[in-house]
Amino acid sequence: KAVAIRMKIFGENQIDIGRSYYNIGYNQLKKGDYDGALVSLEKAKAIFTRELGEEHELTVKTNLHMNVHMPLLQKVIYNRELGAEHPRTVQTNGYIDICQQCKDMNRP
Repeated sequence: KAVAIRMKIFGENQIDIGRSYYNIGYNQLKKGDYDGALVSLEKAKAIFTRELGEEHELTVKTNLHMNVHMPLLQKVIYNRELGAEHPRTVQTNGYIDICQQCKDMNRP
């Protein structure tokens, strides 16, 4: 809702709108909403790239968050584009399961 208000005031491609999308996407990642995070971070990245360029700190930071969480984001993309039974989707899900098991083993 806040983004919609800011878009009316500042316009769709304003850097402040990109920051809003980035913050929303980052929080969605933390909550496990990878579908929403992918959409929000892609919007932020598009605005930052167009307005600031590939090398700018905000563009790089957004890319970093997308890359760190890429297996989870790939799962969303593969499920949407290829379907749950496609070999790439199944392989990505297996990788995510292994990562989660390793993470669980390291918890106190």
